[in-house]
Amino acid sequence: MTYRFTVLLERGESEDVWVATFPALPGCMTQGATVDEALERAQEAVTGHVEALIALGEQIPHETVGALVTTIDVVIESADASARAGAAN
Repeated sequence: MTYRFTVLLERGESEDVWVATFPALPGCMTQGATVDEALERAQEAVTGHVEALIALGEQIPHETVGALVTTIDVVIESADASARAGAAN
């Protein structure tokens, strides 16, 4: 049977890694040095995760449509917020 899952790819803490997560599969994640490698490993991670769910008799989440993921910029005028943002970097 074929299952479809949304994959979110984000840069890791270091610029040389892409982290793949799956909103429908909490706890399932992988990474790769390139987008292609992360997607290849994503196939392996999801396959293993779904096979484990089947073995445990758990329900398999189904996704019928993909997600739109984007970024937004927000401007925070507070000096206090700027100080906290600088401390986090």
